[in-house]
Amino acid sequence: MSITINGNGTITGITAGGLPAVAVTPADGSITTAKLANNAVTPAKSSGFQRRISTLITLPTNTDGVVHNVTTGVKKIEIILSNVSGTGNTNLNMRLGTGGNSFETSGYGHGMGYHRGSSTGREGTTDTSTDAFTTLGLNSDSYQIYGKWELNNPQGNIWVSDLTLWGSAANTHQFWGTGYKETSSTLAQFILYVSSGNFDSGYLTVIETMGDD
Repeated sequence: MSITINGNGTITGITAGGLPAVAVTPADGSITTAKLANNAVTPAKSSGFQRRISTLITLPTNTDGVVHNVTTGVKKIEIILSNVSGTGNTNLNMRLGTGGNSFETSGYGHGMGYHRGSSTGREGTTDTSTDAFTTLGLNSDSYQIYGKWELNNPQGNIWVSDLTLWGSAANTHQFWGTGYKETSSTLAQFILYVSSGNFDSGYLTVIETMGDD
């Protein structure tokens, strides 16, 4: 039956089911940035495109750790440390979590250490960790720490950690660490914390990269 708009404003010919669905294709250029919700474009719709989000975090003083919630679809997380210090043992530790501020405490395969020059020819000190990604050698309150900590997701729920840091109290030293962790499900957050005491200064710039390789 055809649909008729009558002269008196009534419409006849519409069935009980109402008007048929009509597919509408937006005109080119009609969907502007303002019409898209934040984070609405997912990696599935951004083939060949890498989207980056940068977040500056001022480390809260009088607390031993800071939690960062990662963006869905993230493949690489770069953490730039600037002027980070603590009130006690300032070795830094990172644990990964899948949500709810619950962080996994086992299954980390991680080696860490520091390089230094000395008259004895001693070149490096190393250790391993299975309960967190961690540093070695930053075990006092006199360090102002600068450097980069990076997490990469090559496949599945595996995250590869790599860090290179410098500390002001031992300015000929390089502090390093590398390893991996397979989380129980999709990564949702991480916590960065000091081994003892609290943070008393510092900034983190967290750069997240989504999209295809």
